[in-house]
Amino acid sequence: MGPNITKKRSFVFIFCFISLAYIIGVVVLDEHLSFDILDVIKLRDVVSILSLFVLSIFIRYVRWHFLMKSQRISHDFVRGFFFYVAGFAYTATPGKVGELSRVIHYRSVGVSSDIVISSFIIERFFDLVVVLLMASTIFLIFPDFKIIAFSIIIMIGGLFICSINVRLSKKICKKFVKNKKFKVARFSCLIYKVLLNINHRMNIKIALICFVLGGAAWTCTSFILIYACHMFNVIISPIQIFSVYPTAMLSGAVSFIPGGIGATEAVIVFLLNQFDAPIPVASTVALLVRFSTLWLAMFIGILCTFISSIYIEKHSN
Repeated sequence: MGPNITKKRSFVFIFCFISLAYIIGVVVLDEHLSFDILDVIKLRDVVSILSLFVLSIFIRYVRWHFLMKSQRISHDFVRGFFFYVAGFAYTATPGKVGELSRVIHYRSVGVSSDIVISSFIIERFFDLVVVLLMASTIFLIFPDFKIIAFSIIIMIGGLFICSINVRLSKKICKKFVKNKKFKVARFSCLIYKVLLNINHRMNIKIALICFVLGGAAWTCTSFILIYACHMFNVIISPIQIFSVYPTAMLSGAVSFIPGGIGATEAVIVFLLNQFDAPIPVASTVALLVRFSTLWLAMFIGILCTFISSIYIEKHSN
């Protein structure tokens, strides 16, 4: 039997427990939250928000499929979709467990770990570039948020330098490969192979496609916030609202809290309130957006995890 990604019952239990704890925490701690405001939500609003979310996920997968195909490996579009989306089930877990699950899934069909990890790094690199550009308006209005931008730029800058300079990355990894501990040496070899893959795969065409698809995916997600603000009659310039969600996501990432839970919501509320949105409305919008992105992604990720596990079990017997 192939690698078992998770025990199904315990996995569902943990997801339900985290979700319930999140909802209880929100209700207890947020004294400004008013459920009466939710009466304005209609069925067409739910359909519109779900459509934007599904479109963003599909665009992200198209980019992933393109990156995997650029490695000249056999990549089934439908099977790959379930493998990729399954990673979202672990969004609220510490570390990059979602990426690890993709590594396990792809390894079951003969794709090496370094190919999956290098695809992930390229994907995240262009995500960060797009998000920084989209959040630039907020950085100009609120100078304090520039610290977040600079810290992100430093991190991706270091990765970019190592990726384009194979000689430098080889020197760095060589020092760790000589380490007597087998695990350290093995991990260093993997890092070097990942950086080598990135260096060989990156060109103007791939960079442009990844950037455009990343921009389209994040635009769909930002439009969920714009639509939510429109539902609750929050009158703010579309350009300013467009920058709120990317800025909140960056803040959540810098907080190092799994999934940015709490930090992202707090920044959305803070920014909307700075644009004169009442706290009860801003809190409701923030929670609606997070349930429509983070929690919905985790739920769909769980479904895809089950489907992927069934596929792996069938093809390993």
